[in-house]
Amino acid sequence: MKIQRLDRVVNFKSTIPGQLSTGGSGQFSSGVDNQDIPDLNNEDRIAFILLGGSTLKDWVYNHYLRELHRPEVHIYDRDTDNPPKYRSACDEVNRRTDGSIAILTSKREMENYIHPYAIKEALGIDVTFGDTDNVPVMVAQAVHQSEPSSKPWVELSEEKKKEKERKAKRRLNTDAVKVMTIERLNQIDPHGDVIGWFIEIANRIA
Repeated sequence: MKIQRLDRVVNFKSTIPGQLSTGGSGQFSSGVDNQDIPDLNNEDRIAFILLGGSTLKDWVYNHYLRELHRPEVHIYDRDTDNPPKYRSACDEVNRRTDGSIAILTSKREMENYIHPYAIKEALGIDVTFGDTDNVPVMVAQAVHQSEPSSKPWVELSEEKKKEKERKAKRRLNTDAVKVMTIERLNQIDPHGDVIGWFIEIANRIA
């Protein structure tokens, strides 16, 4: 990706972990009936950069995109650590004076904002979960147990479990998110976290 070209088409950066950033958020925003919220699938003034793991702190603390003079929107999974794993990264971004903002999800991670009805429609399984549950693991277990003649989950190797969890995460952030509606979003996210993210994004488009 060449910075020169990016500078001409991007009005801000949005950093969202996982598949939800490029696929899911676009589907969510497309289903929101609000003219003040950008359609992330078709808005060419927005670029997504996937960060996480060991490289995230480099992007945050070295501020690699400084020369673009564009505000950035960072949205990080809260997870279950106390304090949250990405708290210091959020604080660092929020100390900037260029209009950038960093947000921690109120729920455990992005997948907790996907309605169980959407999961049922897309994956054919029933799951019930709370704000702090590990949704990808629960979905992986449910999908596995729905398979004929499957071994008990506890008998699977850790490698096999991780493989199934990764697949579940991908399907959640593609298939399940595609059948999310504004009604389902409002039910699973009554405090409006996701809409709030979109508003923060919209406020930073020139």
